[in-house]
This record gives sequence, C-alpha cells and structure tokens, in this order.
Amino acid sequence: MISVVIPTLNSGQALSATLAALVPAAVDGLVKELLVVDQGSTDATLDIADDAGARIFRGQGVADACAAARGDWLMLLRPGLVPSSGWEAPVARHLGSDWARAGCFRLSRDGRRPAWRQGVKGDESLLVSRRLYDEVGGGEGPDLLRRLRGRIDRLDALVTR
Repeated sequence: MISVVIPTLNSGQALSATLAALVPAAVDGLVKELLVVDQGSTDATLDIADDAGARIFRGQGVADACAAARGDWLMLLRPGLVPSSGWEAPVARHLGSDWARAGCFRLSRDGRRPAWRQGVKGDESLLVSRRLYDEVGGGEGPDLLRRLRGRIDRLDALVTR
C-alpha cells in the first residue's frame, strides 16, 4: 500500500535506524516498497539500502522516485527520523479515510508523547496518496508543501530524531 521514499546523502547510520522501524510494517504488508534517492553518498548508505531491498535512485530527485513508486500512498521520510512503536495503526486509519488529505507525523523527543512543536518541518515525514500527489502536480520540498497547504493533517503517530 505504501511506498516509502527516503532521500539520502552519507546517511548510513541514520538510514539504518529509520529502516529498522519500518520492518514490522513491511512484514505486515503496510509498506509495499522502499525507494532510496541518493545524492552521491560515499559511506555505507548504498550498501544499507541495497541490503534492505530498496530501489535506489542515484543522482535523481525525490519526485523521480515518487513517479516510479508503485504504492497507492507515498511516505516521504528523512533518514534519522524513526517512527515510534505503534505508528502503523494511525497511519492505516489515515489510509482508509480520505485520499484528498495528506498527513504528517508528530515530532517526539522521547517516542511516547508529542514534543511542544507538534509537526516535523518540511516534507520530512509526509504521507500523501498517489492520487493527491499527482493532482497537485507532484514535486518535492517546500513547493510540494505549498501546493498541499490546508490539506495536511497531523497523524496520531510519532517520529523521533
């Protein structure tokens, strides 16, 4: 159902932590595929991505990976952001609600409760249906967020850095 898109640049250690948190959702079938968009890593990032079974996009943009994704939903997730235990249930609820509403994780410092700042900046942890992504013209970063303005809900799911 979900294609996870992770942009990287020398993110080996951070990527490992993020991927470990996604494993249960992959086993349960919630995460369908992993796409890593690498901008020239010289550390172990590509080996880690390859070992995880990711499709690797070298020197391309997040939008290129999103265009190639096969899932009905896209999760754009920065390496080093770790979804907290139990994130799958609120995400699954969101998937079953309205395709025209994107979602973002809530930032947490301890993995148990939201931090004072409720969201994660930018497109660090964005969940968006393929249909909505295409409807607003795709893309990435601040431009994508601008086009999604007013259509992003905070999920009852946490991420830590």
